[in-house]
Amino acid sequence: MGRKMIRRPAWALVLLLAGVARADLGELVDRLPAHANAIVAVDVAPLLAARQAGGDVPRSPVPLPRVAGLQGLVLAAHVKTGTMEPAWEVAVMRVAQKPSMGAVASASGGFVDAVAGREAAWCANDTYCILLDDRTLGSVFPADRQFAARWASPSTAGVTAGASEREYLRAAASLVKPGTPLVVALDLKDAVSETGVRRALESGGAQWAAGLPVGEASARLLAGVRGVTVRVSNIGPDGAEGVLAVEFQGDAAPLAPAAKSLVVGLLSENGLSVPDLGEWQYAAEGRSLTGTGRLSPGGIERLVGFLDTPAVASPDATAGKANGGAEQAAASAGGAAAASKAYYKSVSSVLDYFRPGTSLAESAAWLNRNARRIDQLPSDGVDPDLLLYGADVSARLREAAGILSAGQQRVRARSLSAQAPAAYAAGQRDAQRAAQTRADVTNAKRQAEQAASEERANAIQEAAKPLQAANEARGKVRAAMAQKYGGGF
Repeated sequence: MGRKMIRRPAWALVLLLAGVARADLGELVDRLPAHANAIVAVDVAPLLAARQAGGDVPRSPVPLPRVAGLQGLVLAAHVKTGTMEPAWEVAVMRVAQKPSMGAVASASGGFVDAVAGREAAWCANDTYCILLDDRTLGSVFPADRQFAARWASPSTAGVTAGASEREYLRAAASLVKPGTPLVVALDLKDAVSETGVRRALESGGAQWAAGLPVGEASARLLAGVRGVTVRVSNIGPDGAEGVLAVEFQGDAAPLAPAAKSLVVGLLSENGLSVPDLGEWQYAAEGRSLTGTGRLSPGGIERLVGFLDTPAVASPDATAGKANGGAEQAAASAGGAAAASKAYYKSVSSVLDYFRPGTSLAESAAWLNRNARRIDQLPSDGVDPDLLLYGADVSARLREAAGILSAGQQRVRARSLSAQAPAAYAAGQRDAQRAAQTRADVTNAKRQAEQAASEERANAIQEAAKPLQAANEARGKVRAAMAQKYGGGF
């Protein structure tokens, strides 16, 4: 009797092949530039399989570059921990076959180049792509050629360069495994000042400090933070499961009562809040503070959104050859319309999915990130009027961000201008004067809160004007493009 053939669905076969890419993620971290302190590590095959298995999913919560044969991806940056803005961003991509740098350049309206003796392409969206080896593609944003050359140089691109600095990030990437295709990590060693933490605790004004005991012990513990890692598992159309771990050099148990406010407050203060995390369960024991819960598709996108996915396109060089290039000819015929529609939808999604943060500073941070995302969109074949529209939207987002950032500064200044009078000395015999002092303290705090509230409202009102203008322009450009290219916009 012959063996019975077992038929598996296509997505199951993709999952069986996922281990090849997964084993490479630690290796991709080893290829990062020195001083990288943040990563998003992605095992691509399970995400594609989950999307296929989930049926008609409107959009992936984890954006992926349009690179043929993409298997594994590590986004990385050196994030300035004071502002959480990246000084530079790179991506390292493992692919199934050697990509054509000519195709990469052509797909972005750029040109072929050579960087540090390696094949490269400058892309019109201010990105440099470099062929690190036959199956590893790197990208740099902004397109700083000198930075790219020093990263890709054979003398610095080996796994030994900066290996000790990447130890935390490599350990985080190793957490990618079956069912957990996405890991986000931020290395915070030496990023936090003990004196700064102590002053923040003593001031009592920080949201994240609520519930923490004031003193040197708390300051020392928080200043010893090692890093933050988030594992995202079982991604599907309705979201995923998440596990967050904040690691410290000392015993984290004293943080247990304030664990939730600490995580949610610090993320909000640094412009990185993910609303889903407010519903998670938190605990602290050993040297870790942990949180567990569900992530919505929007929450996943927000989690990975603090780093930008490079808008790199590497078409499959073999596509269409079997039928004499008919597919390529068809694509070329409708190229302008297709590229313009994709560009318009990408810009529209930025406007549609923006949600104000819990503070002016946070909203400003997300607006700047969204403007940067528009700047990186592929422009090859896109209608020139649409490119002007995209540049205008990007500028208006930055204008709104600037208004909110300035508003945040005014909020702080107004709060400080309403100085509370000194507390009445203990033991004072004049009870009436003591009562008056307490009343003055209360009134001063109320005035400060009112002043801050007024400044917030004014900033939000002013920032709404450029955002409204961007949305109004969208309707006009959509009508013009639909008339020119037909439906689909």
